[in-house]
Amino acid sequence: MDIKNDQNFGPEFEDKVPSKDSVRRVMNLYYLVDTSGSMVSNGKMESVNQVMPEVIELVADISNSNVDTAEIKVACLTFSTGAHWMYSAPISANDFKWTNCTPAGLTDLGQAYEELEKHLHRDNDLGNNQGHFAPAIILLTDGMPNDDHKGGLEILKKNNWFKHATKVAIAIGTDTKSQVLRDFVGENAADEAIIRVHDVQTLKDIIRLVSCSVSKVGSSNVSTENKAKEEILGEEIKGGLSTQDIKQVDGAIDVAPVGDDLFN
Repeated sequence: MDIKNDQNFGPEFEDKVPSKDSVRRVMNLYYLVDTSGSMVSNGKMESVNQVMPEVIELVADISNSNVDTAEIKVACLTFSTGAHWMYSAPISANDFKWTNCTPAGLTDLGQAYEELEKHLHRDNDLGNNQGHFAPAIILLTDGMPNDDHKGGLEILKKNNWFKHATKVAIAIGTDTKSQVLRDFVGENAADEAIIRVHDVQTLKDIIRLVSCSVSKVGSSNVSTENKAKEEILGEEIKGGLSTQDIKQVDGAIDVAPVGDDLFN
């Protein structure tokens, strides 16, 4: 699975904070990571822990290349029984150090939504004196929520930063319902905004691909032929997938497994 380096970038989110010529804007990249007990099986959590340090380095490279646009800062919100931040605020991709997650507990996705909403405000993560691009949010989960995820999402959907965010959901295995993920990314999102994986290697590949794609699209103010950001993101992700290995299943892009390390 190759990630192409074509320059299909998304538009800048309109921001009322005055920018300074000498200061780059910021794009926050949020990971919402399921660390419930089911993530212990078949190497799911282990795979995420293994690939994320490398992924953060790739994101840092993209950030460092954005000399005229946006610095990328990274945040991780884990959710199991409750939701917890890996760091209290987004950190420059150059400085972010991944802390290995230990799976246990339930799947409180609704609490994660509510906790994320608290941070998408100018008096929190978006409150420094730099301008901000709309954030990018990547959700990784392997099962159905145990709490009121719909209520939590309704609260989050009222947030203007979330409305404009670049959003992708990665379903790990077959136990996550596509509609739960579609509700998260939005009905107007590209088909490629929901990706289902079935094995260790593909999970790692997709986390790399999605992280690089949303970082490129979300942190640039260059538009391409007046295409919507969602369409550009879909093209960016699709360009990194082998069409022979994907199909649409239940509203998601289903990626064929590689080898025998199957999740379900």
